[in-house]
Amino acid sequence: MSKVRIGVVGCGAIAQVQHVPNLLELDVGGVEPYARLFSVPSLTDVGVRVIALRCPNLRRFSASGRSKIKHVGKSLAFHCQKLEEIDLSHTLVSKASIITLAQRSKNLRRLRLDNVRGVCEESLSAIGAHCKNLTTLCLTQCSQVRDAGVIAVAKGCTALTHLELGGCAKVTSGAVAALEEHRGKPLVHR
Repeated sequence: MSKVRIGVVGCGAIAQVQHVPNLLELDVGGVEPYARLFSVPSLTDVGVRVIALRCPNLRRFSASGRSKIKHVGKSLAFHCQKLEEIDLSHTLVSKASIITLAQRSKNLRRLRLDNVRGVCEESLSAIGAHCKNLTTLCLTQCSQVRDAGVIAVAKGCTALTHLELGGCAKVTSGAVAALEEHRGKPLVHR
């Protein structure tokens, strides 16, 4: 087994997951509205910790839209060190979690943090300082993103080829132009 998408029924059974060392991709995102309709428990930080402990070789993890996830950084960063792609969009992931993920996830290539409140200059500086292999970063609708954070990412993440900033009202067009001129090619997508 290398890839699993857990739906509404599966979310209630996460605690029953046994050690699955060969699982490479896990998508538990996008079912939160349906989970409420069927009285299925929401995925929480504890559930993510169970997944991280029992699936240590994950390469891709998505929990997009899971409203109860806040402090997943340590669990994923310390127990799933081979992660290459993480999608925590539309969650309440904290600044501290993003910083921990950035500091410990050396293999990270793609990171989606759309509409995450924990995205700020400090967390973006950590991403820029530690995620050297990052090629794609999606930050649409992140209200705390500013020029300095975007510049820190662009300067530090030298492999970056795709940066999504749609709805980031505090990022100026001057900063975007300077980044693209520095890189010599289009980088930012609004």
